[in-house]
Amino acid sequence: MSRMRIAFIANTIIETDAIGKYSLYIFKVLKKEADFEIFLEKDNRSQTLKDRSHNWFFFRGCPLLLWYFIEWKLGRRLASIERIFVEPFRRRYFKKLAKKFLAYDYVWLEFGLYFNGIYLLAELSKLKNRPKIIFDYHGITPPDYIDARGKKMIARRSQQEIKLALDAADLCLVRSDFMAAELATFSRPKKIIKLPLPIEKIEFSQEFNRKSNPPILLFVGRVARHKNLEILLTAVSLLKQEKVNFKLEIIGSFSRSSLAEERNRLELICRNLEINQQVKFRGEVSQKELKKFYQSSFALVIPSLHEGFAWPAIEAMGYGLPVIASSAGALPETIGQAGLLFNPRDPKELKDKIMSLVNNKKLYQDLQIKGLKRIEEFSYVRFRDSLLNIIDNKW
Repeated sequence: MSRMRIAFIANTIIETDAIGKYSLYIFKVLKKEADFEIFLEKDNRSQTLKDRSHNWFFFRGCPLLLWYFIEWKLGRRLASIERIFVEPFRRRYFKKLAKKFLAYDYVWLEFGLYFNGIYLLAELSKLKNRPKIIFDYHGITPPDYIDARGKKMIARRSQQEIKLALDAADLCLVRSDFMAAELATFSRPKKIIKLPLPIEKIEFSQEFNRKSNPPILLFVGRVARHKNLEILLTAVSLLKQEKVNFKLEIIGSFSRSSLAEERNRLELICRNLEINQQVKFRGEVSQKELKKFYQSSFALVIPSLHEGFAWPAIEAMGYGLPVIASSAGALPETIGQAGLLFNPRDPKELKDKIMSLVNNKKLYQDLQIKGLKRIEEFSYVRFRDSLLNIIDNKW
């Protein structure tokens, strides 16, 4: 029996990115079951994969990337010009390209932000004897939560073009019920399966050093506007006013220009609130360093206004770290009863939730136990079994 062939299309496959990390898990599970060929618009892949004998193909030769770059820089979509000059070329290009994918059993596209690979699905769906199409949806940050013109335009475009993929796909994968409901606002997918992000077993120990002085509040994620870090900074300031001092460690990328602007804005807020000595922007850190932060911090705080899941939350639970999260997006269903929720617009409520952990040792320990129980729902074994059922077409 010949091995199954999967064409895996993604924007990135790197460990420091949630989508990239998820893609690596898919590769890890299915590499024994199927032959993978990975298609990227740019060579943005894990060092782990660089050493493996895969065929790598790039859409780099397509002039559409130049058009994408022009619109990004202008911060707006040139719809009329695109309809007349770009759309005819794009259809011909992807119609021709789609025929090359008929040799695969599955074409699997990862999507969290617009990129040109999405047009392949629309053309491929029109062909006879085509492969099964899987659209793997990671959520789109609403444009209203984005300040940078280019990123706002791309977010809008992501919402506009997603219907192409939903109409073409035989199966849509999502991380949460919240994501599934979000997809339904764009179109009606033929089939949706919830496939949460996995966490591998962590050897939890009560001996983790959580006695740092001052205690550490931890945030893990991109330094983006929708992460709502201003509310967290305000809560730290309110704690300081009550003579309760915390150190805030912010772990996450701010290397891109739009993220750097947000970091600069937040640093100014820190100075105005007189907490700049308590707050550290660490940027990206290694997995080894991140593990140490999870082990030594007092609590993880996720104040986001929009999340399609929240991988840091389940990672933190795996290290016995209590989670305080906003009541927005998919955060309530991700943490279940294993964390504390607060109104993402109310810094005082966040401050009170933090103080409840300071003053109630039993509550703190209960959340540790509930967190360790909660992560069983996101086990690597469940993730593996679900993936194997998907490629066996049991859906």
